[in-house]
Amino acid sequence: MLVSSVTTPETGENSKSLRINWTVINQGIGDTAVNSWTDRIIASKDNILGNSDDIALQDFSRNGLLNVGGSYSRNELITITFSFGGDYNLFVVTDYNQNVYEATQENNNSSAAIPLDVIRKTPDLQVTQINVSTTATSGQPFTVTWKVENLGENTINSDNWYDEVFLSTDQILNEGDIYLDRIYQSPSLAPSSFYQSSGTFTLPADIQGNYYVLVRTDSGNFITEDALENNNIGVTVNPTVITLSNVPDLVISNITVPTQAVPSWLNFNPATRTFNGIPTADSAGTLNVVVTATDTAQASVSNAFSLTILENQLLDNPPTVNQPLSNLTVNEDAVNTIIDLSNIFSDVDGDAIAKTIFANTNADLVTATIVDNQLILDYRGLVTHHPCTYSGKSTKIRVSASLSRSQRVSMQPNPSIIHWSLTKIC
Repeated sequence: MLVSSVTTPETGENSKSLRINWTVINQGIGDTAVNSWTDRIIASKDNILGNSDDIALQDFSRNGLLNVGGSYSRNELITITFSFGGDYNLFVVTDYNQNVYEATQENNNSSAAIPLDVIRKTPDLQVTQINVSTTATSGQPFTVTWKVENLGENTINSDNWYDEVFLSTDQILNEGDIYLDRIYQSPSLAPSSFYQSSGTFTLPADIQGNYYVLVRTDSGNFITEDALENNNIGVTVNPTVITLSNVPDLVISNITVPTQAVPSWLNFNPATRTFNGIPTADSAGTLNVVVTATDTAQASVSNAFSLTILENQLLDNPPTVNQPLSNLTVNEDAVNTIIDLSNIFSDVDGDAIAKTIFANTNADLVTATIVDNQLILDYRGLVTHHPCTYSGKSTKIRVSASLSRSQRVSMQPNPSIIHWSLTKIC
């Protein structure tokens, strides 16, 4: 199978059709055996077929057996896509998918490179008209109407784009100009056609003076215009005079806290518009405050903020006594007494508690120690004295608790007191 001839114009135009003629001949020693195959038209930026810059333009199906020496010709239109421009080479490849078995002759199924110069024509979008009022008021609606024309030589190549509207103190769009908004556009725009669009925008509340209106069509450059991209901005001939609207006189009238009452330590001064106060030790957490401002016409606006009070790492709530220890009376020959201190103290902050013997008024009578939350009373010292020596005697033992975190100030609770007395019957 051999492409024996190809004819096509030397020049083409993007987005337009190009007519191409080619003839295929079977110069083998047998018929094609199959009744269908595909001829493909390929464009390449170089004269090498089969590398990465090849672009398939169109496929054409051939139906019918081709005998030895037989041939067929095709006269077809192919489309040069919008993106084409510059110098290309065309190739016609018969039996592109190799449906026809040709043994060792598969390598001559393509034509020679055929030069093609593609003239690239693009659309040219321009804002040709902008209509606005000559005066306006800050903070109020402001309507802008504009017209966009395609003054180029090709239909636009995008389904949608945006037009943006600006205010500027001069007729040049640059950083610092006031952006009003953007408007979605999606018309099909052929050469010499146009569309009209409009938008109503709220002017900033704090501007006044002379402002030009600028409209930038296709702000994201979705439409390919090549060298014509730099004329997409239109501007009004004369500025709009914007006057400052009446400024409300807001007076802060009250404070509301929707989720809880205002704490007694938090004070607000409407005259100076300031908060002040010293949080109490138990006020850690987040307070949601809503400030309402009311003007002389009784119109109001509210704004909310959160006040977070962090827990002071240097001051803390002291431990407390849950279960005071009861007085204890033992006999002269009593074994050691062990008292569990696990539930005697608690700390509202959940801090670890250190327990110590704070006082023992009669150490000769009993030895008191604390080991692993257990208070151990040891009476073994009594055996060295006559039993009657300690009959009816007593001691007071004070157990104290403090926070074990060194960075906090330890605050001693009311100590639990163990009153111990020894009874001897002589």
